[in-house]
Amino acid sequence: MKMKQTFLTLLLTLLISGCIGTTKPKIESWYYTPPRDTATTLYGVGDGASFKSAKVDALASISSNLSVTLQSNYEKSDQAVRSDGSERTLQEIRHTIKTQAKKISFSKVDIIKEQVIEKRVYLLVSVNRARLYAEHQRKLDAQMQKIERDITASQSLSSLERFIALKQFHDTSSTLIATVAVLRAINSRRDLSNYENTIAKYEKAYLKSKSSLKLHVKSSRESQMFKLALQKSLMNMGVKLVQDGADGVVELKFNSKKERLMGYNIEKCFLHVKLSNSQKSIIASKDYVVVGKSKIDFSQSHHNCVTKFSTRIDNEGLFESLGI
Repeated sequence: MKMKQTFLTLLLTLLISGCIGTTKPKIESWYYTPPRDTATTLYGVGDGASFKSAKVDALASISSNLSVTLQSNYEKSDQAVRSDGSERTLQEIRHTIKTQAKKISFSKVDIIKEQVIEKRVYLLVSVNRARLYAEHQRKLDAQMQKIERDITASQSLSSLERFIALKQFHDTSSTLIATVAVLRAINSRRDLSNYENTIAKYEKAYLKSKSSLKLHVKSSRESQMFKLALQKSLMNMGVKLVQDGADGVVELKFNSKKERLMGYNIEKCFLHVKLSNSQKSIIASKDYVVVGKSKIDFSQSHHNCVTKFSTRIDNEGLFESLGI
């Protein structure tokens, strides 16, 4: 009986020690309740299969928190932007702000806490607001300085080239506005009106330049349908089409190769598009190749070529497609 009690006691001891031995260590409280952001410091927590992935996750949490601030700040100015009729720009900016928040870069990160549980790494990190602000301000300043140089240099050129310089600014304006929003989210006390005023000034100049731009489209008889498609795209953009007194000329040259193959009438269309200023200096040019096919006849194949070209120009924009 005594041996039986001793055996049971030993068995119970082994079971208890086994249970104690398999108890998993707990994740420390800082992971679930990290410090609140302060006027000088941003905090984030993350975890991953390695130190690197945990750090990326922790920085993503900081970006996410800043994104909330970005959206909040932007909603306050939403109505002001909407009231000037720039609905398309409004949608672009809203999308770009969300994208920009995900791209926030952190060159200097401090590791506050680290815990490893079953090969999984848990981190608490911090980022200095002033350092982060300075880093993103340097990038914005470099962008703005290049834009100002390009636009200033274009003042001595033709009207078309001035428009192109302003359009290149316009194509990046939503990113610039989003970068300003990032700076404001990092430090709301800093005055950013100089950036906002400069962006607004150049955007106004772009709209004015576009509304006054006049182009002439030239083509051979064979490329007449392509000409009509191009003219429609330019008019949709708000560009005036004229015969005389144009700021620039868009010239189309066309040739094609036709063949019948497996019951189809196939036309391979080669279209050369050249853009010149009023002094006949070439600004840009590009060769487009589109293929149309039809079981009806070659005229339908040709029409399919035109449709493909028109879709491409509408999606890309003529100036973007030409690389300007």
